[in-house]
Amino acid sequence: MRELIEGGLAKDDAPAQIVTPELSWTTAENGLFMRRSVPGFYDEIAAER
Repeated sequence: MRELIEGGLAKDDAPAQIVTPELSWTTAENGLFMRRSVPGFYDEIAAER
């Protein structure tokens, strides 16, 4: 995520960039993790820059 943010990834685009078949929790685009956790995770990582 840090690399994506440093590369200019917008917060709203983060969920789409981390979807991968290797991680089952990312397969539900509108799932609980994607809606609730990704925005906060993004903010945490972005604040550390």
